[in-house]
Amino acid sequence: MSLPNFDDIKNRADALGLSLSKLCRDADISESTLQRWRRGDTDPLRKIRAVDDALKKHEDARNDG
Repeated sequence: MSLPNFDDIKNRADALGLSLSKLCRDADISESTLQRWRRGDTDPLRKIRAVDDALKKHEDARNDG
């Protein structure tokens, strides 16, 4: 499974009209964590999966509705 990078996450959230703040709440991570990933300060593997899962839920809900 290929994990999204920060730009992928931002683009997908933007396409859904979803703020990064809301996405982080849904993924149960802090916004500062997401920004550290963006800067390359930390390895996001475990939590980026949570963000990807949260985005998929929003995309599925959008497609179902």
